[in-house]
Amino acid sequence: MPVGNSPSYINNLFTFVEKKAADPVTRIHIMEIGNPNAGEAKFKRSAELAYPPDVQGDFPVYVHAVNKYGIIFVITKFGYLFAYEAANAYLLYRQRITDSWIFAAVRNPKTDGMIAINRNG
Repeated sequence: MPVGNSPSYINNLFTFVEKKAADPVTRIHIMEIGNPNAGEAKFKRSAELAYPPDVQGDFPVYVHAVNKYGIIFVITKFGYLFAYEAANAYLLYRQRITDSWIFAAVRNPKTDGMIAINRNG
């Protein structure tokens, strides 16, 4: 994905979600791996994974970056889909996509989308 001030400069980004034991906040981290563009600091962004107030104990089961659009998707166990803009870690979208628990998800190589499997199959 293009990062930094130069739209032609492309580097690899590493994305992960972190929940520390003593911290009630879950965070999504987006950081550059490799050498940054000349004269710039390494790209690094983070944001809180904004769970709805009534959700306790939810956690991500799948993180998927779509390079074409610069969006990072997160699917959680309790069936929430989050979409974050990769350049600034802004939350674009949050919606519950199923009432059943999701236990696995994978990238769909034909559409660059996702396929998630919940308890109901």
